[in-house]
Amino acid sequence: MTDLYSGWTENRAILSKSSLRTKEMIENIERDLPMAIIGFASDERNL
Repeated sequence: MTDLYSGWTENRAILSKSSLRTKEMIENIERDLPMAIIGFASDERNL
């Protein structure tokens, strides 16, 4: 994840494309951020 204003980035490795694991990692990043998440955009498309 990258904050577009500050450029702050947080990365996590996810070994599968499971939506549950992805959600867990997003929540993990959210806990570690020094600011609140007020919006979220993803490049993921449902194919």
